[in-house]
Amino acid sequence: MSHNAAGRAVTLLDLYRRVPGCEASLIGCIFPHWGRELWSPLQGMGLDPDVVLVEDPARFLAQAEELVKRQRFDVVHLSKPKLPNIVIGLLYKLIWQAQVIVDIDDEELAFVGADHPVTAPSELEVPVDDLTGKAATQLAVGLSRYFDGITVSNPALQRVYGGEVIPHARDEVSFSPSLARRRFNRALFGVPDDCKVVLFSGTPRKHKGIFDIAESLATLGRGDVRFVLVGDFPFSDVKEELLRIRGVNFQLVAGQSYRDTADVVSIGDVVVLLQDAESRAAEFQVPAKLTDALAMGLTVLAQELPALSDLAAAGAFQPVTRQNLTSALAAALDAPIDPVHSPARNLFLERLSMQSVAPRLERYIVGCGRKRLTTKPTDLEPFRNQLLETDSAGRSRVSNDFLRLVSDTLSTLA
Repeated sequence: MSHNAAGRAVTLLDLYRRVPGCEASLIGCIFPHWGRELWSPLQGMGLDPDVVLVEDPARFLAQAEELVKRQRFDVVHLSKPKLPNIVIGLLYKLIWQAQVIVDIDDEELAFVGADHPVTAPSELEVPVDDLTGKAATQLAVGLSRYFDGITVSNPALQRVYGGEVIPHARDEVSFSPSLARRRFNRALFGVPDDCKVVLFSGTPRKHKGIFDIAESLATLGRGDVRFVLVGDFPFSDVKEELLRIRGVNFQLVAGQSYRDTADVVSIGDVVVLLQDAESRAAEFQVPAKLTDALAMGLTVLAQELPALSDLAAAGAFQPVTRQNLTSALAAALDAPIDPVHSPARNLFLERLSMQSVAPRLERYIVGCGRKRLTTKPTDLEPFRNQLLETDSAGRSRVSNDFLRLVSDTLSTLA
């Protein structure tokens, strides 16, 4: 809950709040190596999530049990197949007999350098010495299939994991373009109303294509175009190197709150999304920024990768590569741009709005049903006794006995 993974959890929360008769809450874990507080763009939004700060892995199971016992839920939707989530999902099964769904919005194996999941600790090449590391993630991804259902963010993930596609949806009321909104926010951010804006919103990193965009704009040499980057640079040298590119009208804006995303996007005309075509993670990733841009009627240039295949077929964006980016940008900037009556906005309303996605989520949850464990809450004692063990070097790690118990218990749901 302390980094950008929390954004997907909030999207799911908002979707459930659109389901008639449903009350939804946000719970989760915070691991200090990512930060000790709720992800900063979500602060001040009144979310008030129930979280546990996992400072000592030896206390994780006790903290997770306390978290689960505090609130009973009929449905628990785990955002990301990570081992702490799997344990929390199992506890909700054991204690409350809840329906548990696992959401997969990224290929988590790619982030930890793994190429396959496992369903039993005996299949792991190395012990689980980190609740969020490689071995733990391999096991978590493998165990996800034992729960009641799976949702994914795009067709590429669906082809691997099955389940129902629940895209990165946005509220069609909050994300509503207008000329008045555009003028107001441009004035607020100091952007001239008569210029064209190529917008980048998020954490500016090299692999996100910001240098390619800047170099294409430098080649075009258009004085009527601004490259507006909204977000905090994690490394000062990246910022300095970017600003050394001559012939580009840069405008840098500090990172904004998640709740202000629509207002930030409203200042733009064109958004460029360049994924790394060689990256396995990118192959299965749909940037939430794509939905944001379509919702506000912007022109989107994006690299066509498997995760975007359905949106490419629907004409949601103009396919682009690093090789033809300059010419594609020139054409996009020359074309009339009308966010209010944009085809992109219509496509968003049909496929990516909360009003279109929430009923799909509700139908899937109802259709999944609920697999019930035969064990009882009193059966928690074996889990408590076996969480950690000490290796030959005196270091604590998650015990194979504990993981085997988790695996064996979940496999009874298959």
